[in-house]
Amino acid sequence: MNPLHIFKPGTHTAQCGTTYNFTEADLAATVAAYNPSLHEAPLVIGHPQHDAPAAGWVKSLSATTQGLIAEPQQIDAAFAEQIAKGSYKKISASFYHPTAANNPVPGVYYLRHVGFLGAQPPAVKGLRPIELAEGEPGVIEFNEGGSQTKFCATALEAENKRLKAELAQRENAARIAAQQTLHSASVAYAEQLVAAGMKPLHAPVVIAALDAVQSGATALEFGEGDQRQPLSAGLKALFSDLTNSVSFTEVATKARTGQPNAAPTNPLLADAAARAQR
Repeated sequence: MNPLHIFKPGTHTAQCGTTYNFTEADLAATVAAYNPSLHEAPLVIGHPQHDAPAAGWVKSLSATTQGLIAEPQQIDAAFAEQIAKGSYKKISASFYHPTAANNPVPGVYYLRHVGFLGAQPPAVKGLRPIELAEGEPGVIEFNEGGSQTKFCATALEAENKRLKAELAQRENAARIAAQQTLHSASVAYAEQLVAAGMKPLHAPVVIAALDAVQSGATALEFGEGDQRQPLSAGLKALFSDLTNSVSFTEVATKARTGQPNAAPTNPLLADAAARAQR
């Protein structure tokens, strides 16, 4: 059998409505990737789900300005006779999508099989007599419908999973970076409190408290109406007041030794002290 013109560059619309542009570079990558030891594309009648039975095999691929050219080999005699009779005049190539999990060479459109069609017209027009299709997950098919490309649902799912994974990875990285920024701010604030007189052993508690109230997707708040503010701001004000209220002046001096304690300023405490003296 003579070399087969199985595909050509250009814009093709998938049955799902998505348009794909196959450049000469894309087809050159397909040619470079083709390796029969990884996956030898069979010649099949129509577009069987499991590429069977094979009526022949694609020995090699080459790229021309017209598109992909496949060199066939080991052609079944009965199939060759049918071709000679004109039973199959159209060709339809089937490719693994670059992101398909079962693609032998991920990242390129790898040739899966070459389907021979009878009365069914080809999707990709302008090929030298003969066409392309399939129905397996991760496979792009070209069949009738006005040069349509069928992008298998599983291939779309694989692409969606890849995009979702990338998005989740970026969101996780952004979340970690934001948490690190908040933690650094909490550490810096605790260090300020220590410099103002807070005992260093309390610093981890301050840091943990601030990190906890700022770790959620939505910042915790307190107060009502116009007085509403972030809980972290309230905690900082509380920690600052507690630290500043600590007095480091001398309380017990020689001059005060033996002097009675000053009367309690709290009336309840003063009343209790008076009863104790009786």
